[in-house]
Amino acid sequence: MSFENDKYSVDRDPYMWCLRQYKRLKAIYSQMNIQKRNHKLLTQMPGELENAVKCRCNHNCTLDDIANTLQDAKKEFYAIEKVLEEESSTEDSDSDSMGDAIREHFHDDQDPKEELLVEYQEEAQLEIQDIQLEAGIPQDTANKNLCKHTQDAQTFLVTPSKGMEYIRGTATKTTVCIGNAQHPMIIDTGAHCSIVARNYLDYHFPSWENQLLPTKAKNFKSASGQMTSIGTILKEIIIPHRKVNIRLNPEFVVLDDSHIQGLLLGIDYQRMYGIDIYNSKNRHITIGTNKGKKFSLDIYQISAQDPLE
Repeated sequence: MSFENDKYSVDRDPYMWCLRQYKRLKAIYSQMNIQKRNHKLLTQMPGELENAVKCRCNHNCTLDDIANTLQDAKKEFYAIEKVLEEESSTEDSDSDSMGDAIREHFHDDQDPKEELLVEYQEEAQLEIQDIQLEAGIPQDTANKNLCKHTQDAQTFLVTPSKGMEYIRGTATKTTVCIGNAQHPMIIDTGAHCSIVARNYLDYHFPSWENQLLPTKAKNFKSASGQMTSIGTILKEIIIPHRKVNIRLNPEFVVLDDSHIQGLLLGIDYQRMYGIDIYNSKNRHITIGTNKGKKFSLDIYQISAQDPLE
């Protein structure tokens, strides 16, 4: 039996089926990666089980994870089928007694099927509308529907000593070029606007006040308190790449009482330029629709006294 013809059914053992299909894929596509292998396995499952496995496994999960999840979903599927069979048998037993009551309700010259058909069509229309509304609602996370299968999240880096994980917060700091000088820049997804400190501009750009633009908002709130803005300043920055550099033209809010040593690019220009941060083993960012072009994120120790040349 070929791979495409060997569809999974609930009466089969999920472990043996997954192993058999995996061997077939390995024989046919020797260079297939994990994501494509998992996708092909999922397409051979019934719709209900395929959706259940997709919701609980990621694209890079192992073959054991798929088999275990399929086994759990299979048990839930059997339980639902059993409940539906019991409900249908109960309805059949009550149908005979309901038939007599219906015939008594209608006159002899009136066909009860016609009136019941009209009522059924109205109820069916309401049910269709309810289904269409529920289609846009996120998956129900009530306690009765929570998945009982839990696995530990994979760590990409070596776990540091207890109480020292905060030192990795500088991993979103990279280097950009303004003119012929290099400057540190933090890519902060929690900041609603891009900012720069006044003392940093005084040190690196002595004539920055000639380029200052007014701003309506005077006070900005942060985790450390409330800060006062002086205005905004436009800076052309270049993010270096080994093939082609990328030029951005963000406006930074100048804060009078901030002590950030460098630039901070907020979510405003991250959304404008489509900047995404990827937390892989080697963290990187992508800009725009070209997800294949990666810009590295380096860790720097910045000194407030020494300029970066």
